Amino acid sequence: MIVQGTGYPPQVLVGVTITPTSHAVAIVGGPTASAMCAVDALGIVPMLGRDVTIASTDPYSGEPVFTSHTNANAWLDEHPAVSGVVLTKKQMLQLGVDIFGTLLED
Repeated sequence: MIVQGTGYPPQVLVGVTITPTSHAVAIVGGPTASAMCAVDALGIVPMLGRDVTIASTDPYSGEPVFTSHTNANAWLDEHPAVSGVVLTKKQMLQLGVDIFGTLLED
C-alpha cells in the first residue's frame, strides 16, 4: 500500500515510512527505516529476507516496546476509542510474518 497526499511524495510503502516514527528498523547492510507500528517492524524481516535491528518505544511510557502488558493495558484503558487486544511477543512476530512474509514474492 502506498499513501500519498496531494502534491506530496509517497510517505508509506507496506508499513514502512520515510517519516520518523517510534519504530526504527535498521536493515543490516542497508538503511534505517521507520515502521508504522511494532508488527510492521517485525514483518520487515520475512518480507525482505534480511536481518534487522528494531528499536521501538512504548507510546505510554516512552520505554522500549515489550516493557509490560501492564503498560499496554494502561494505554488501552486511556484510549477507549481504540479496540484491540494485547499480544505476546510470539503472537506479534507471527502476525508480522503472516502479514508481510510473502508480500514481495513473485
